Amino acid sequence: MPSDKVKDKGFRFPGDLKKRHYRGPLKRLVVELEEQYKRDIVDFKHQFKKWSNTHEQFREDTEQYLVVLSLGLDPNEVRLPRYVPVRIYLSGPESSSIAVTKSRALHRELSYVVYRVYGATKDLLENLDLTIVQDPPAVEGSWWKQLLTKTKDAATLPEVQERLQKAERAIEMHVLLKQQSDVDKNQAEAVSGLIKALADVQNAALQIGSLLVIKRSNAEGKSEIVSRTLTQNELILIEKNPDVLCDPENVINVLNGETAKTARRSKKGQTRLNY
Repeated sequence: MPSDKVKDKGFRFPGDLKKRHYRGPLKRLVVELEEQYKRDIVDFKHQFKKWSNTHEQFREDTEQYLVVLSLGLDPNEVRLPRYVPVRIYLSGPESSSIAVTKSRALHRELSYVVYRVYGATKDLLENLDLTIVQDPPAVEGSWWKQLLTKTKDAATLPEVQERLQKAERAIEMHVLLKQQSDVDKNQAEAVSGLIKALADVQNAALQIGSLLVIKRSNAEGKSEIVSRTLTQNELILIEKNPDVLCDPENVINVLNGETAKTARRSKKGQTRLNY
């Protein structure tokens, strides 16, 4: 019985295509299927290589962390690769559930908002020297996305926190004081792009590690932007229940309630803008 093994030259249907005389639409279909198969194979190889590289990097970073712990050193004070979670929630333009309305117009409007906000967020991450290492698909019906980013260079925990605090200050300067004289120009531009992009959405939440930015609107159409640095207890709460960010109108109250359990919280770290 002749062998059916075929060298890696693309997809082959049973039998030899060259001996078959496909014509018209059937021939075009066969060619399209073969070309699609080739593209899928190339894409799969690319994704697999990317996943392998990421997995290997995770392994190396874990080894560094374990060595620090084994030596009894404080991992917060040792320069290590730092992983920072990023979460983005955007409400629909006029409805909290695009999937329910089935409106093409709303789909297009939300896609436009997503494009601008996600692009502005990536610009801010770049300015913070953070690179995306995990970028899973978003959950639609509104828009909810969780990313994992990593510092481009090894850093201590205080150094990463300082970067995020500078970003919060840049947001404060742009939103409240309209001043940028003492803010890094590139960071000011990144923050400005994010604030402008958020103008197209009614309610939104953006978390970058300990930095939280909330955009919320009331029934009268007035909106406010609130930025704050999350406490340790608030970070734990969000890590346990990240879906709390999907309710921008109440997330601040939820976080304040959590903080009130341990100590009174000063609101000095919040900045707001009504418009």
